[in-house]
Amino acid sequence: MSFTRLNYHIVFATHRRQPVLEAEHFEFLNSVIGGITKRVDGKPVKVNGWRDHVHVVCSLPATVDVASYMSKVKSQATGALKSKFDGFGNFRWGQGYGAFTVSPRLLPEITNYVRRQEQIHRRRAVRAEYEEWKRGRERR
Repeated sequence: MSFTRLNYHIVFATHRRQPVLEAEHFEFLNSVIGGITKRVDGKPVKVNGWRDHVHVVCSLPATVDVASYMSKVKSQATGALKSKFDGFGNFRWGQGYGAFTVSPRLLPEITNYVRRQEQIHRRRAVRAEYEEWKRGRERR
């Protein structure tokens, strides 16, 4: 019997980074994306984000590739948002996503980071945060 523990931190944005997502949308997306994750035999850990992007922390089985998973997430989340909320008739996600594996040791830290998105983005812009993260990774 094989054993895998594949934890991911996945980030994706709205089309043209339009700032259309509010707290109520993230509560809803947490449920929608959590359900998608469970249906592929994965484990949802946390879904959150800020006005123009979404973070997903989850574990996926080895039989599920990230590209197929994200295709389902984006497609089904779009349909769910359009059905549930007014003003999402023309909504779509931007192309692509970032997907990073997360060690079990760092999973609590990453989950906490995702949980604190509102606090983080009220203090600094998304681009500045990304550049800071990239500089930190280059030093390691």
